Amino acid sequence: MEGVAVGSTLIDFRMSQHIVERLALIQDHLEGDLYCLAEEMLMEKFQTIKHSFPNPVVDQFWLDVKGLAGMHTFPEAGIKKSKMSIDRTILTEIFDMQVKRIFELIDERLLAIQAELPYEQVSYIILSGGLGSSPYLFDQIQKRYGLNVGFRSSNTASIRTMKVQDP
Repeated sequence: MEGVAVGSTLIDFRMSQHIVERLALIQDHLEGDLYCLAEEMLMEKFQTIKHSFPNPVVDQFWLDVKGLAGMHTFPEAGIKKSKMSIDRTILTEIFDMQVKRIFELIDERLLAIQAELPYEQVSYIILSGGLGSSPYLFDQIQKRYGLNVGFRSSNTASIRTMKVQDP
C-alpha cells in the first residue's frame, strides 16, 4: 500500500488558496506575489491556531496581511486594520476535508480486516505525524471509531485511539 496525501500541509495549502482568493480582491494595494504573501501569512500565528484547533473556541481569528503597508481596511476582502479575518467555519471545513479522507482510508482498512480476519479484534488506531497530533483529528477519530458514530465493524468493539509521543 502506498502513502496518501492527507497531512497538515494540505490544510496549509487549502488555507493559502482561500487567502489568495481574498487577496486577489485588493491586489492593486499589495506589494508582492499573492501566493508568496499568503504563504508568509501562514508562517506564524496560523501554525499555532492550526496545531491547537479546535481550541480556543472563537468565531474568527485574524492574520496580518503581509505586503500591505499601514493600517488599511478592505471590507470586501474581510480586512480590517491590515489584518484578515478568517472564520472558524472556513478552518473547520478545511480540517473536515482532511478528516473525511482519513476516515475513508481507515474505513477501507478496517473493513478489509473484517473481511479477511473476521474473528480478530483491532485494538488501537495510532495517530502519528503532524496532523496525527491534532486535537481535532483525535476527537473526530474517537467519535467515529471509539464511540461508533458513523462506523461499525465487528472487529472494532473496543478500539482505542492513541497518539505517538513524538510525531
